[in-house]
Amino acid sequence: MVPFENGTTIIATLSARASNTGSPASAAGPITGTENVMCLSCHRAHSTGFTSMSRWDNTADFITTSGVFQTGIGLTAAEYQAAMYDRNPAIYATYQRSLCNKCHAKD
Repeated sequence: MVPFENGTTIIATLSARASNTGSPASAAGPITGTENVMCLSCHRAHSTGFTSMSRWDNTADFITTSGVFQTGIGLTAAEYQAAMYDRNPAIYATYQRSLCNKCHAKD
């Protein structure tokens, strides 16, 4: 769900990590330790269902509560799920905190 910068410009390395199937190319995530968060880790380049072009509702404390998406921003549950790339909310932790906390430690 959260893309990251790979810390390299070597095409062979980047190609090995690329995927256009909707699945991560590597379930392991970052490999070398040189990867970084970047603008697109939290924001989408063009369209989003959320404020500030974010990938999730960054106004809520949790992405999911009891296995369902938070819908406090006026979206129906179906609209929220569509904005989350139609991912099933069950793939997140029961009380998945907003991913902003990973870098900004809001609470």
